[in-house]
Amino acid sequence: MNLNKSFDLSFASDPTLIFPTQFFTPTKYKFELGGLLVYDIKAELKTGDFIIPVNSPFGLKRILIPTHYILELPEDPSLLAFNSKFECGNLAKAVKLSDYEYDLYTRSDTGNTEQNHWYYFSVQNPRKTSITFNICNLKKSDPLYMSGMKPCIWSCKAKELENQGWHRSGTCVSYFLKDNGTYTLKFTYGFKYSGDIVYFAYSQPYSYSELQGYLRTIASQHKEILRMDQLCLSNDGKECSLLTITDSIQDYIDYETEVKDMNDMVRCLRKFRKPKPGFRKKTPDKHSHKKAIVLMARVHSGETVSSFMMLGAIEYLLSSYMTALFLRKNFIFKIIPMLNPDGVYFGNYRCCLKGTDLNRKWLRPHKISSPTIYHAKLMVFALAARHDIKLVCDFHGHTKKKSVFMYGCSVKPDNYEDMRNNLLTRVVPYYMYKRNRFFSFRLSHYRIEKYKESTSRIVLFKELQIPHCYTMEASFFGPEGGNSHFSVEDLKTLGKDLCRFCTVFIKNSFYHRAIADTNSYLRSLRVKSLMQKYQDKNTKMHIEISSAPIPDKNVEEYKKETQDNKIEAYEKLFTSDEELEKIEEIEENEGNDEDNEKTEDNDDNAFWEQVDIVPCLPDADSSGSDSEAYNEIMDDGERVENNAEVIMTPIVTSVDLEKKFKIVRNERFLSNRNSSVPRNEQCLAVSWNKKINESLVLQTFRFPETEVEIKKTKHFEPVRASIGVRTYRHRVSKSLNTGKNSLRFLPALNSFSKSGDTKKMPTLMSFQGMAEQISKIVSFGNSSQHRK
Repeated sequence: MNLNKSFDLSFASDPTLIFPTQFFTPTKYKFELGGLLVYDIKAELKTGDFIIPVNSPFGLKRILIPTHYILELPEDPSLLAFNSKFECGNLAKAVKLSDYEYDLYTRSDTGNTEQNHWYYFSVQNPRKTSITFNICNLKKSDPLYMSGMKPCIWSCKAKELENQGWHRSGTCVSYFLKDNGTYTLKFTYGFKYSGDIVYFAYSQPYSYSELQGYLRTIASQHKEILRMDQLCLSNDGKECSLLTITDSIQDYIDYETEVKDMNDMVRCLRKFRKPKPGFRKKTPDKHSHKKAIVLMARVHSGETVSSFMMLGAIEYLLSSYMTALFLRKNFIFKIIPMLNPDGVYFGNYRCCLKGTDLNRKWLRPHKISSPTIYHAKLMVFALAARHDIKLVCDFHGHTKKKSVFMYGCSVKPDNYEDMRNNLLTRVVPYYMYKRNRFFSFRLSHYRIEKYKESTSRIVLFKELQIPHCYTMEASFFGPEGGNSHFSVEDLKTLGKDLCRFCTVFIKNSFYHRAIADTNSYLRSLRVKSLMQKYQDKNTKMHIEISSAPIPDKNVEEYKKETQDNKIEAYEKLFTSDEELEKIEEIEENEGNDEDNEKTEDNDDNAFWEQVDIVPCLPDADSSGSDSEAYNEIMDDGERVENNAEVIMTPIVTSVDLEKKFKIVRNERFLSNRNSSVPRNEQCLAVSWNKKINESLVLQTFRFPETEVEIKKTKHFEPVRASIGVRTYRHRVSKSLNTGKNSLRFLPALNSFSKSGDTKKMPTLMSFQGMAEQISKIVSFGNSSQHRK
């Protein structure tokens, strides 16, 4: 049957009827993600282009982003207007859930979908209301928000009427994990003015354009001490600037010569070897004696706090302070303020435009994919060929911890040089801790992680043998012990104090005093941890514990020496102008540089022969402490003063800690130091197989008139002295019961080992006169038993 002929379809002209096709007609408004889409970075708003308003943040520039369609919005007087199409901006979409709540979605880093922690966008509210924002797709945990951190905010009308700039604000801040594995940041902001445009950011932004304007200004104002060069161009054509700060910059080698030196370093870069100091002959006489300092920042584009620390360092080096004058006279400062200009410009959090983390490219940098790292490493190698690099510091920001701290490099001490380098690594963090109230020595840690072996800190430490290679991490929040946020001036003080510390490198006497002070502090800290951990509650007397190692002398003679030779305070170590002026007069009267170098080497050797180094091991984890005892007993508010003696509560009974300490060193450490250790019933000596990569320098207290008791029971009791210290071991000996690699303890202990019992026996040991936990399990078995 043909329906077209039998029925008349003229009813379709009736306007009251609805055709089925009308149900599929697309609406002009777009709904997705559970609400009305009011902003999409890929769309162009029908209302017109975005114009940067008056009183916007400094350095804000509009950038062109390709659009795919036109987004129409309803005419709603309560609708918010969003925008992120400006430099450093990051906001992908905004969805309206209600008149008072919006869901926001950030854009991932270019070429990397796993990094999207940075956000920076503007909101215009036509009304004076409170709005709740939910940033829904964050992929990184951030405990700082749970600790009280708030978003960073800039209000245009507050700037105009109250002269208020960037500040932290917001209420009902929460950060939680959703079922889909992403995190959501939820906060409420009350708009104080109707029609106000407010900018929201993870931290106070510092853009590429703002940096370039600042560099051009200081380059024109300080031509005698500052030179700005173009290190290279980024993948997007952005300039990576290199600053050179020293006095008489006109007499220093020109940048073309430095570029030739950098090209000569390509061979060293490929072979991972330290360049020979052959280029030092070409250096002008005025600068040949100078040492070098390297500072870098913003390799991770979203860590804006690093830029403010760098600004503090630059401002101080260009100032007219006496200390800054001597720094410029004795050092060559090479500064790279922004290693990732592309990521900063386009609003990435961590990666460059290639989607890679540039701080993981230092081991094998590529000239095309990571040009800034490639040329920065060439620059450092060329600088090492001309000058002695004393310090390399890369500024970063941290999203999980408060305060400011450092990451250094420590290795397992297989020889005396490793022990010395491990001590030197802790010198700079210790003095930063004493100098700056925001710096935390407890949170600083020192180790070489496998997943970080391609970072600048570890690569330059290994290839150039620079012990003072650091990453200085500043929290996005603030110091420990409160809910205050870091201001720009607070962060600048960190860069300033780091530069002030560099004065210790001017003279070996300054440097030696800093090392001795650090060594004494570590010793006193470990003694304190022992006493607090193993405290005897029945005793009420006080014991004086020396902050320096007690030599093999009479106690009365030692007390007289410590009272006469007290450690100088930090302010008197190297920052006085009078002492710096005396150094200048001495340097002018000194003879040849070769003779000076020989005398410095002799002084250095004599100094290390007199120092009993506190063994410092790599950290067991990233908590930032040398041992577990550090986290238990040391808070940042509890700073040990630099006195010759410290009074503490006793921990031992019937044992006087003023008795002599005697070091029991392993045989491998006796090659570089002339020392002999008597072996008696109070000393424990251990030698282990060379195949076992053991890093412990073993030591024990020697207490006269005390005995070590061993009870032969089913489960061995720990070997104890009257001090009552227990330590544990985590390794099982693979060697035979007797022979070269066996454990040599007391005769009773040897008899137990010969008996073949395989029970574990903890023993009393300590480091450098300070008892601490040693994780090494000793097994006594027959020759057929091997390491488990």
